[in-house]
Amino acid sequence: VVSTQSTGSSGINAEYGNLNNQIRDTAQKVEELTEENTNLNNQIRDTAQKVEELTEENTNLNNQIRDVAGQLDELEGSSNVTVAALSEKLEEELTTLRDEVTRRNSAVSIVSAEEGLREAGCSKVCAGTTGRSTSAWKYFNANGIKITV
Repeated sequence: VVSTQSTGSSGINAEYGNLNNQIRDTAQKVEELTEENTNLNNQIRDTAQKVEELTEENTNLNNQIRDVAGQLDELEGSSNVTVAALSEKLEEELTTLRDEVTRRNSAVSIVSAEEGLREAGCSKVCAGTTGRSTSAWKYFNANGIKITV
């Protein structure tokens, strides 16, 4: 009986040792799985945060695109108006200059020419000088003098 009990007791001890080893191994695996679960939860949290940041950045970029598109529409509209206004103003200034040239041309009368009279706008102008001591200034009247060149 003694030998049976000792064999029975040693068998129970061996089974108890095996169960202890299995419990220790299972506890270690639970600890490893808990750590892996924590790491995965951290990655999920980080990914969710990045998704949130990217969504916000996407919203901001869409707003900027909308604003730039609006500004381009405004600029396009105002530039057409501006070009038209500038063109009109240039036409007005050109008309004013033409009128001034016409007025000045009408103030010049060509009375004679070597080769006959030409159009008023196509007159030739001659100029020259005489020396200080060789100019023959002559009294004209009480309001001036004259010189014949």
